[in-house]
Amino acid sequence: MCTKAFLTFVLFLLGLGLFLAGPRVGSSQGSHQEAPKLETKTPPGRKLVIKNRNTQEVRIQKNPFGGKGEIYRWFYFSKEDASLVKTVNEASMTPGSYSALHGWENAYEIMYFLEGEGTYQKDDEGPVPIKAGDVVLHKPGERWSIHNTSEKPLRYLVVLVTSDEEVRPLK
Repeated sequence: MCTKAFLTFVLFLLGLGLFLAGPRVGSSQGSHQEAPKLETKTPPGRKLVIKNRNTQEVRIQKNPFGGKGEIYRWFYFSKEDASLVKTVNEASMTPGSYSALHGWENAYEIMYFLEGEGTYQKDDEGPVPIKAGDVVLHKPGERWSIHNTSEKPLRYLVVLVTSDEEVRPLK
């Protein structure tokens, strides 16, 4: 059940991911200066839905889904912002960390890898390499795991979508 609006939203997120994967201040890819802060004015009666990574609280998820290590998450949007979207967050998995096999009964999850390398495993299928630029779609009922096999953080965007009120983990 894919709507045109959902596909447009996914394409927007992929474009955002490409932007976020580009050179950053202090990165080895270039010495870019930080952009000046711009003032924005929100029209009366409208809620501005632009969020910046530097203003979002970071949450640390230890031993993700029964795995090992840590994932740092910056949550950008939730169901309060868009009813079908349960979360849009950026995750940074520390070197050597992995999530145990897990999944959702009633939700699609899209992962866009921004930086780093690792392996991805789905159900009983063997691990396959993942790297920056890869996009993975998880459908309801599928189980998966990711493992950061590199010496650097594995960064990725996560979009979780369902028409149900709450997301239900697989048992």
